[in-house]
Amino acid sequence: MKSVLSVVAICALAYGGIFGLAVYCDHSEPLVVKSPVAIEPMVMTVLLPLPPTLVEQVQATVTLKCVGEGNREWSGSGIFIDDYGTILTARHVLEGAVVVMAILQDGTIHPAVDPYFLPAVDVGFCKFVGPQPKSFLKISEAPAALGDTVRVIGSPMGLIFAGSVSQGIVSCVMRMHDGIEYIQIDASAIPGNSGGPVVNQKGEIVGVLVAGIQAGIEINFAVPANQVRAMLRCYEAHKNLKAVLWHPKHQN
Repeated sequence: MKSVLSVVAICALAYGGIFGLAVYCDHSEPLVVKSPVAIEPMVMTVLLPLPPTLVEQVQATVTLKCVGEGNREWSGSGIFIDDYGTILTARHVLEGAVVVMAILQDGTIHPAVDPYFLPAVDVGFCKFVGPQPKSFLKISEAPAALGDTVRVIGSPMGLIFAGSVSQGIVSCVMRMHDGIEYIQIDASAIPGNSGGPVVNQKGEIVGVLVAGIQAGIEINFAVPANQVRAMLRCYEAHKNLKAVLWHPKHQN
């Protein structure tokens, strides 16, 4: 039995090495929302009854609907990280987008503006234009540890499954691919989950789901919290610089 599992694992890793990781951005047919519809959280792994903290975590996630050149549409996931409306997501969710809309768990749709990302890391940010978020999650100061229980929250296959939760463990704390460090998890994720948070038992973000190997077994990857925090510092510096350039008279 062990030899069979070993062969499966080797084949899966070879698949990932040859073809690259599959980014989990949903490129299915556009889903048109004619009017706001309340979306109830959908739990993919049995986690009943839902603890209040998990409900808050789900409420802090958003579905990002993006439109690029030629009216090409795709979707991903995002998470509020402060009460000012900063949305954390994956770079490849925002990259190429001309219009970004954030859909809350109650079905209401609002613009998201000023997308920010850098080529080196698959992390991005944008600014929510709408009511103050009811919930947000903090980025963990502590790194994920091998065997930690984690949850992935997001919108697999787009809006239709918004607020889905899956649970698993951290399978590897430092998995390298193309010179970039990721954490590996076995929680379920499919296209549409890109940009969704990987959350620890404290309700803190330990990673951002970005990719996986679709080979019949759950091997998914997230950008770890330390890289997310580094990118957040870049984003804050970018915002401060824009404020100075736009309002030079307000310089101290």
